[in-house]
Amino acid sequence: MPSFEPSINLTRMAEASERPVIGPAPQGLIGLGSGDPDFRTPEHIRQAMIDAVNQGYSNYPPGVGDPELLEALAAKMERLSGQPWSPDELTITSGGSGALFASIAAWVNPGDTVLIPEPTFSQYADIVRLLGAEPIFVTQREDFHLDLDSLRAAAEQHKPKMIVICSPNNPTGVIYSRAELEGLAEVAEQYNMLVLADEVYDHLIHDGHEYVSTLQIPALADRLLYVNSFSKTYAMTGWRLGWVAAKDGKINYVSRISRSTGGGVNWALQRAGIAAITGPMEATDAMCQEYGARRGLIDEMLAGVEGVSWDAPQGAFYAYIKYDAPQIKARDMAAIMRERGVALRSGTEYGPSGEGYIRVAFATDRQSLTEGMLRIRETLTEAVEGRLKPT
Repeated sequence: MPSFEPSINLTRMAEASERPVIGPAPQGLIGLGSGDPDFRTPEHIRQAMIDAVNQGYSNYPPGVGDPELLEALAAKMERLSGQPWSPDELTITSGGSGALFASIAAWVNPGDTVLIPEPTFSQYADIVRLLGAEPIFVTQREDFHLDLDSLRAAAEQHKPKMIVICSPNNPTGVIYSRAELEGLAEVAEQYNMLVLADEVYDHLIHDGHEYVSTLQIPALADRLLYVNSFSKTYAMTGWRLGWVAAKDGKINYVSRISRSTGGGVNWALQRAGIAAITGPMEATDAMCQEYGARRGLIDEMLAGVEGVSWDAPQGAFYAYIKYDAPQIKARDMAAIMRERGVALRSGTEYGPSGEGYIRVAFATDRQSLTEGMLRIRETLTEAVEGRLKPT
């Protein structure tokens, strides 16, 4: 029988990555690991998809995206930024993941370096390694905001092609302020870096926190690769619809990668995207309100637990929980929790500073969340008290 070896870059990525296979939690497990909303996609979006199928949107779509969808997205970005955006500066992708891959692959060469402030979404480093480049992790401040001095030092040392940020952040839920985004723009200009901004949680903001998009930072405009998707805002994770925006012709290279790797995105799906962008937001507002209630539930259940702490997220739907039990590594804690019937994520999946943390997604119903948090609280208490041993 012939023997074949996978590519060096794939092997390198797989050896370094802690990202699990994504999908519904297996039967018998309480699923607190995946950022997959438990809400149905709003009815008007579902109906638009059905209508589009019946109207014959079953052919190959326009290569960069449906013109009406691009128009709607450009208008949305203009309203947010106060700056002009043209449909020619956008491209439609297969979900946020397709947007990320195309945005990075269009610019990063083997041997290049990419700055990644961490903790953050683990797929960034996976993509960088898959392309034969090197992720340079830069630990954020204790409050999980950008450490501009550390970013400047890393840029000076490594001469990176790009920096990748996520706000609201996965896994911490932190929203970067206008001041720190303007500071980031100064560092990016000084070291001539592209800035990839992943803003897929931009509509999931808690407690009236001010949300500032990178689109609202003029100093970033000529180096920005703006990534967003429909997945979290409209509970459309399984639909796989995202987009990238960039100025000065940069979008043409991103679009070429997207078309070469995934082809055009399902046309009927894009028509449903128009209904999402131009339609009512009441369903999204209700989702966000429920996420806030679940966040409060976690806060109540962790209150007073010795050796366990967390900062309630300003956005998104994740709890990034710290536990004081150095004898139990984060990967082991995730494995122990799985044995006890709860699927969650190791903090080290999101970067080296994640040791001693776990991430819980509260994108599930309150009953499951409550039962899962009871098991988490009991397990973390055992660990902190020294009654839980490494696996």
